[in-house]
Amino acid sequence: MNIIPEWVQLVENKTKSPFALLNYNVHVFKNYELTYIETPKNACTSAKRLLSLAFLKTELCSDNIHNEFSRLLTRISKLGPHITQNAIFGSYYRFAVIRNPIDRFISAFEDKIINNDFEKKRIRPKFGFGNQEKIELLDFLYRLENMNNLKRDIHFMTQTRILSFDSIKYDLLIDTIEYEEKMTLLLKKFGIEITENIKNVISKHYNK
Repeated sequence: MNIIPEWVQLVENKTKSPFALLNYNVHVFKNYELTYIETPKNACTSAKRLLSLAFLKTELCSDNIHNEFSRLLTRISKLGPHITQNAIFGSYYRFAVIRNPIDRFISAFEDKIINNDFEKKRIRPKFGFGNQEKIELLDFLYRLENMNNLKRDIHFMTQTRILSFDSIKYDLLIDTIEYEEKMTLLLKKFGIEITENIKNVISKHYNK
């Protein structure tokens, strides 16, 4: 029988989120006492490329930036209780990227349900749809509405749920429409030189 450590249980209870979710989307830069809490479909690929270059001095260039980024940072499950508590609830500077919920939903629907063959096979069955089945938007929305937030694929969880707004206090929320301006200010706050390479990475952000 797997026994959940007490500190993990405390984090879950406070955020009302499974630790596996937090272990996936909480990214901690210990040397800067900085925490980035990710929301899929909210410029997360762009943010990871930028944060890696600026804070880790590593340029991500593989086909799977998410995996490459995760390998560079220590997951909170390995950081232990003290750093994790500070990173999520304590003295660390916390930020997240937010997005108009309708824009985010449409982006996720087009990418994960309609266009991406790998994701279609993975996600469609969770909603009771076949891989080749034509899906009407309203039918999908109806099924989504009737599904518990935490049982949805993370791309279709609400931002409020993913970011645990009722228990995690943020120092900065960056709306995608202000992404370049606010990300630049964040880097300057932490003493990061805005090089031409960093400018190029910041500008490669697409908000459809």
